Amino acid sequence: MTRYLRMAEAARGGIAPYLAEIALIVCHAARRNPAGMRIHLPRAFAAGASAAKIAEGVSYVILPCGGPTLVEACATWAKAAEDGLCPGPWEELT
Repeated sequence: MTRYLRMAEAARGGIAPYLAEIALIVCHAARRNPAGMRIHLPRAFAAGASAAKIAEGVSYVILPCGGPTLVEACATWAKAAEDGLCPGPWEELT
């Protein structure tokens, strides 16, 4: 895990940390990798991302990957929130 996170940080370059974390969330969502999403969701929030920004990024998986992948990504995020890892996908909307 330490190596993976160091690699991700090195690859980030000049991209804002919150934006890089959102991109990694989207990549893991597209690959249907809940473990990867669960790594980057709390990191994105810690870096200053809002639920709205993350939701916008995640919404783009519907184009190349389809609706079921988007639904799975949202469920993964909701479960991560339920487990106390991060705010939920709909908390800013209520």
